[in-house]
Amino acid sequence: MIKTTMKICVLSVLTILSLALFITPALATEEMIGTRSISDTSVEAGDTVTVTVSMYMLSELCGPSIEESIPDGWDFTVKDDDGMTFTSRYNQFSYMGNLSYGDSRTVVYDLTIPQGTEEGVYDITGVLTAILNVTAGQYITPIPIEGDTQITVGEGSSSNSALRTISADTVKAGDSFDVTIWFTANQADSTTITENVPSGWTLNEVDNDGWSINSNSDNSIEWANTGVEAGTTSTIVYEVTVPSQTTAGQYEIAGSVDGSQGDIDVEGDSSITVTTASSSTTTSSGSSGSSGGGGGGGGSTGEEYENIAKKEVESVFINKGSDAKYEFDSEENAITFVQFNALKNSGQISTTIEVLKDRSTFVTSGAPGLVYQYMSIWVGKAGFATSENIDKPVIGFRVEKDWMEENSVTSGDMHLYRYSDDSWNKLETEIVSDHDNYVYFESQTPGFSPFAISASVTNSGSTGSGTDDRLASVQDGQESEVTGDESSQEEQTASIPAVGLTGSLFVLAVAGLFVERRRNE
Repeated sequence: MIKTTMKICVLSVLTILSLALFITPALATEEMIGTRSISDTSVEAGDTVTVTVSMYMLSELCGPSIEESIPDGWDFTVKDDDGMTFTSRYNQFSYMGNLSYGDSRTVVYDLTIPQGTEEGVYDITGVLTAILNVTAGQYITPIPIEGDTQITVGEGSSSNSALRTISADTVKAGDSFDVTIWFTANQADSTTITENVPSGWTLNEVDNDGWSINSNSDNSIEWANTGVEAGTTSTIVYEVTVPSQTTAGQYEIAGSVDGSQGDIDVEGDSSITVTTASSSTTTSSGSSGSSGGGGGGGGSTGEEYENIAKKEVESVFINKGSDAKYEFDSEENAITFVQFNALKNSGQISTTIEVLKDRSTFVTSGAPGLVYQYMSIWVGKAGFATSENIDKPVIGFRVEKDWMEENSVTSGDMHLYRYSDDSWNKLETEIVSDHDNYVYFESQTPGFSPFAISASVTNSGSTGSGTDDRLASVQDGQESEVTGDESSQEEQTASIPAVGLTGSLFVLAVAGLFVERRRNE
């Protein structure tokens, strides 16, 4: 019976794709919801933007489809069809079968604005459709896709550009923060980027993205790249440490880009506020951001510099409804990825992994068991990694087989621990794969803060050092929880609207129709 229904549904989808103009729509319903996000809604001729469209089912329907309408002449390139069939003639993604209540599909495509496109505002619209009555060939009234619907095209420019983001708005004297430079090359060029901070402040490179360091003086750092390719974007990250004797106030950071096209200024964030360090702690507000899932994706966590063995920063453009995944491949870093579902359009967000030589200075005791590695994980700026912005965060990590063999532990002994609420909390950990020299694991986490990978044995982990004052400073309003305990899953389930009586009657009616049809065959 199910196979027969599916077969009829697929045949109906194929028929409707070819005869859509001749089919009578049903009355308007709220059978599904569609949302669209555009990576950049203010562009120039020649630019390419990424469009993400998500479709959420509120009832079971046959052949749900996403159909997009774009300006004539704009290039449409599919990046991810999420298992749907794409028809280029209509810019339509169709699912060949039934999708049930609670199911969703997300498609991603690139739009390239042709050179010579006139300035103005252009509409990007679309609808969701689906078959309501298979035997009658009746489909639902098209449902408009919500979200971003317009792109503004400017005059167009062939010049390069640079944008600066600072991981924290305010820090204490003696603390550190990170600065990220996004350099976009619209023309091939030989380029240098220079950044200047107040005198006496220390600069340390974090990620040069293939650029070479020309110089790094007391308050200035310069990168060079002789082979910048047109249409590429480079991401450069450096760390700034504020001297402990710095007077409270607002300080400026400035920079410039020098190329064959001439000098341009680095735009974006250009100032940071310094407050006086307290007598008992030098923890920064960057650290505050970190424990809130911030620290800025690259922001300083306030961790002792001497305790950081390796620091990795990755950035991802966050679209509502998409699964954001940050992947790490350094041999020194046991974390392989950080992933979550994005609940809002947040733009470019960075995630920072600090691999630690010993337990974090924000922790008062070592993690339980035999510790394989300590690390801290920070996502976005202060206040980003909350339940309002992200959902279902997962951390992937790996452990060397040789280490487990040498310490007489098994894969089942390994767990990820998170430090929060003044204690180490064991996270639910799953073995994902076992190959090469590593065993790979995944753990769900309720937030981001210091972590430890440890084997559940009697051996105690390394004890490191730290102070209660420092720990209290970090935990004071900084540690953000994305989800609570297991009960949060029940709450999320309860929040999904239940199928109404009308939907139930519809399902029963369709089922009865197919049973009768089967008997007559």
